[in-house]
Amino acid sequence: MVYYLDEPDGLHVVVTTHQGVRQKAAVERFETVLAAGQSASVSLPRAAGEAPERVVLTNAGGHLQIAEPPPFPPQ
Repeated sequence: MVYYLDEPDGLHVVVTTHQGVRQKAAVERFETVLAAGQSASVSLPRAAGEAPERVVLTNAGGHLQIAEPPPFPPQ
């Protein structure tokens, strides 16, 4: 889940994830403040051997833009 508040100092963004379906599954929370034009990348782990899920959050003039970045280059 992603939500944000537009405040005078930028977008206050909160990302909350819930790993697994069990009632006591781990919950991760990421918080940041993005000024106009700033971006932050969030990487979420997946199963062993799988690439992480990634999203890029950008303050696009007071609106939050969420995009999937290009995949990591092959190693």
